[in-house]
Amino acid sequence: MRVNPKIEPTGVAGSTGPKAVAAPRLGRDQATLSAADALNAALDQTPAVRADKLAQAQNKVADDSYPPSQVVRQVASLLARNLRGQKPGDDAP
Repeated sequence: MRVNPKIEPTGVAGSTGPKAVAAPRLGRDQATLSAADALNAALDQTPAVRADKLAQAQNKVADDSYPPSQVVRQVASLLARNLRGQKPGDDAP
């Protein structure tokens, strides 16, 4: 087979040739940055500590009955079972 370098390619059948590519829209990146700036501004206005949640936590720490003793026993039981390799619900010692 011989290749003739002087022959121009005909292209794909039905092809109309190269098509114009739409120019990129300017300002699109700017809109994305504006959204990021708005988010950063909202985060800057958010307090680092929520006073209501802090007060709630301080009240629980000060309360001698928190957490309830039943909850403490249940958590201790689960921890002991897991340390011994037993599955939850398995009552064998």
